[in-house]
Amino acid sequence: MSEYLDYILDFIKIISFLFSVIALYISLKVYKLFYFREVRKKQLDLVLKLIKDFQEFEFLISFIHSTKEHSSETYITTGNIFSLSKKKKGKEISILKQNDIIEFPVYLTEEIVNQLNISDYLHNPLLPNEISNKLRNIFSDEITFSNTKTLTEAYFVLINISRILDSKELDELGIKKNSPYVSRLGINYGAFIKNTDELKIELNKWLKKIGIKDLNLKWNK
Repeated sequence: MSEYLDYILDFIKIISFLFSVIALYISLKVYKLFYFREVRKKQLDLVLKLIKDFQEFEFLISFIHSTKEHSSETYITTGNIFSLSKKKKGKEISILKQNDIIEFPVYLTEEIVNQLNISDYLHNPLLPNEISNKLRNIFSDEITFSNTKTLTEAYFVLINISRILDSKELDELGIKKNSPYVSRLGINYGAFIKNTDELKIELNKWLKKIGIKDLNLKWNK
């Protein structure tokens, strides 16, 4: 009788242990699922913020001829980072077209680098790897600045902020001095257009992968 009770007790202990292991396994799976969903939500928030910032930010593309004696600037086009590849094929009211400047190096003004917070996106660990790689193909991982007076290139493409100003804002802008510092992207304008198009494709692909399809994205219109 004693042996039978010992056997029952051992059996109950084994069953209890198994139930504890199963409960622990389920808890870990639930925690992992919850953690994954939280990370995915934060990633989605970050990606949507990046898209919103880049959609609302209008670039002014100019072609610069700079010498020691003087500097000239030719308007090329305006648009957000996602629309420039479409405009490359369209008609622009400009002496030069985008196709005419694809071989020239690209510089960003200090103002545009700061307002877009490019470094914040590049170094954010939550940004999906596929998207961050495409972003790094456009913007340098380590952003540095040079004074326009010290640039060795006589011809280059400058990307600045496009503004629509009323008379008061125009007067205020005239008083404010523009920074002479620019950041070299390390690619020519043709590669810049190609890489921005690839970023757009990768963003679309990532959103579809997580089941997000019906968004108000300008490039899909």
